[in-house]
Amino acid sequence: MLNFITQNARHLSQVFTNLPYNFQFESQGTNTTKQSKLNIKSKFNLFFTTSEYITQNISSLISAQKFQYLGLHIASAARWVKIRVSYALNSWVYTTNHKRIAINYFNFVLVSGTAGMSLATVIRMEFAYPGVGILAGDSIQYLSIATAHGVIMVFFMIMPAIFGAFGNFLLPTQLGVHDVAFPRLNSAAF
Repeated sequence: MLNFITQNARHLSQVFTNLPYNFQFESQGTNTTKQSKLNIKSKFNLFFTTSEYITQNISSLISAQKFQYLGLHIASAARWVKIRVSYALNSWVYTTNHKRIAINYFNFVLVSGTAGMSLATVIRMEFAYPGVGILAGDSIQYLSIATAHGVIMVFFMIMPAIFGAFGNFLLPTQLGVHDVAFPRLNSAAF
C-alpha cells in the first residue's frame, strides 16, 4: 500500500485539495469567540462527504491500476502464445528432422484411425439392427460410409503408418545415416 501511495502521491494530493466543500479552518492559536466551531452534524457531514470523495477517487485509481496490471498480463500472455506458436511451427511443422516427421505421421495416423474406427462403429451399429438402425434403411448412405471407411483405413492409416511413420523413424536409424537423403523433400511430402 505504501508503494501505491508513493507512486500516486500527485493524484492523492489532488484528491485532498479538491474536496467538495470549501471549509475554512481558522488557525489553532486564537482563542477568540469569533472562531467558528463546527457543530456535530456538520462534522459528521464533513467526514462522510470527504471520505466518500476520497474513497471514490482512490478506488477509481486502484481500478485503473488493476486494468493496467491486467493489460500487462494480457500482453505477456499474448507474447508467450506467439513464442510457443512460433516454436511449434519451426520445430514441428517446418522440421527436416526425420524422427519428428515420423512422429507427425504417427499423430496423423492416430487421428485418421479414430475417424476410420468411428465409421466402422456406424457400420457395426447398422449390422446390429438392419433397416431400423442408425441409417434408417438408407442403403446409399451405408455404401458411402463403408467406402469412406475403407479409403480412410487404407490410404490415411495403413500406408502413412508403414512408409511415413516407420520408414522415417526406423530406416535412417538402421542404415546408420545421420538423416535421409533429401530432408526438405521429406518434410514437404508430409
